[in-house]
Amino acid sequence: MNIKKGVKSLVLLVGGMYLINEVIYKVKSKKQDEKNLYYETAYGNVKYNVKSKDVNNEPILLLHSMEYGTSSVEWDYIIEELQEKYTVYTLDFLGYGQSDKPNTQYNPYMYVSIINNFIKEVIGQKTKVIASGLSGNYVIQSMRMDIELFSKIVLVSPMKSKRKIDDLEVKIIKNIFKIPLVSELLVNLFSCKGIYNNMNKYRYYNEEIEDVKEYLKKVEENLNCNKKENKNIFSKIILNNLHTLIPNNYEDVKSELLIVYGEESDIGEEENLNIQIIEESKKMPHVENSVQFLNSISNFLEL
Repeated sequence: MNIKKGVKSLVLLVGGMYLINEVIYKVKSKKQDEKNLYYETAYGNVKYNVKSKDVNNEPILLLHSMEYGTSSVEWDYIIEELQEKYTVYTLDFLGYGQSDKPNTQYNPYMYVSIINNFIKEVIGQKTKVIASGLSGNYVIQSMRMDIELFSKIVLVSPMKSKRKIDDLEVKIIKNIFKIPLVSELLVNLFSCKGIYNNMNKYRYYNEEIEDVKEYLKKVEENLNCNKKENKNIFSKIILNNLHTLIPNNYEDVKSELLIVYGEESDIGEEENLNIQIIEESKKMPHVENSVQFLNSISNFLEL
């Protein structure tokens, strides 16, 4: 009798998970109207955009953070001002936004090579870079590979040093994601507005700021709940972010460097570095307080 009850409970649980997945997949997201450019890499096509008031303006590349669901839309709040003086390049990293989401291994080397090759083959000259979160750490690695590609670097809320997860932890996480219904359910839950927003509250000083609310809405659209391809790359992106070693210092950075933090974020204690603090913001000062953010970086970029 107990066995029958157990089997019945298991069937109900699996059936419930299946129904939840199917309901979420049927949620339709809005179509993107913007015409995009695509850069072909060895790993897949990378979506990018170029905006400028004058094609002769010097280039600047904006690189989004690497949390699941992010994309180049996080720069929408400063592009209009930047394009007055620069040719502004933005891109969606592979696995994010409107770029390809190949079922491959995501790792720091892939992202570093995309950054370097994009500057070489698309921008075609030394460039200034603004990078958010973990992508800033990739930029530092890119600079170490080829200093000639970078003139000035702005890191926004760069990731701190952290413990690298060991092989056993990686194996456990991989095995969890190999369970089809479980992995689908996790992806769908992470992709839904309410759950995503609650899990990312730590990134914002005030979620009620209009620009933050608008940004979160754009993130919801980018997650695109009805695309089952997300289940193929979700675990890979999570594992890449967890498995990436973060440098302890920037002593060997030869490009001019500025680090920007929101006043409510975990501010680093780097010595002898140029640091700017943005009021009323946390991990995303370029979204939360774009006016002060632009004022804080403008002198550095123009000198």
